Amino acid sequence: ANHAAIMACLRSEERSAVLGPGIFLLPSGIDLPGNTSLRGSSLSDGDGANTSDAGAMPNTTLRLVAPTAMTDFVLRVSSDSEVSYLILDAADNIVGAGCCTSVLSISGNNSKVSDVEVMNTRVGVGVHFLQPTSRDNIVLRAHVHDCYYGVVFAHGLSSKQQNRFEGGLVEDVACDAISFAGFGEAVNNTVRLSGFACGPPNYGCGAGFFCRGSSAGGLIAQNEVYDMCGMALDVDSCSMFNVS
Repeated sequence: ANHAAIMACLRSEERSAVLGPGIFLLPSGIDLPGNTSLRGSSLSDGDGANTSDAGAMPNTTLRLVAPTAMTDFVLRVSSDSEVSYLILDAADNIVGAGCCTSVLSISGNNSKVSDVEVMNTRVGVGVHFLQPTSRDNIVLRAHVHDCYYGVVFAHGLSSKQQNRFEGGLVEDVACDAISFAGFGEAVNNTVRLSGFACGPPNYGCGAGFFCRGSSAGGLIAQNEVYDMCGMALDVDSCSMFNVS
């Protein structure tokens, strides 16, 4: 019922869904249509008026209720959309460990996701900038934790596309916290307490920022990395990076 009600609002003339505080159990992920808005509430709302300031803690949870192979995400964001004040909880119920398994998947253009918490997949990515054609997306002030990978910029993304992860906290990630298979921008983030359980085929410690064999480059600026199992910056056979 929750899934159907949310999708009905997103497909309505208003193209918007505003959720109050609480936990919304889902049988499968929400595939956000283009040109829509999905907004939760925050701990600062108080009166339920959904008037939160930027940086407020989210107080609305979207949680997968049972193991599902129907979708490989909790929330997939397409083009020209906005998402804010949500806790996206996979609850370890995304089945399979394919290339695209993620809690939050960014697959369109010109979208903004802000003030979200992304968590709980032992087999997937927290935030995945998925499509090599995606451009001008930003994920702002996201707390990513208890995932296998934290943030991934997909292979094929170039410097012309300007996808950014900014002002976030990435922690308690099993393997690499922020990975660059393609171009991405990671700015003003804190990365910590991660990389302790990289699995097969290459067992070992994960890095704060990781790149291997990519010439697409990336921007890594004004970040803080500490208490990692592996290196803060692990770059092997990569080029065109701006690190400051």
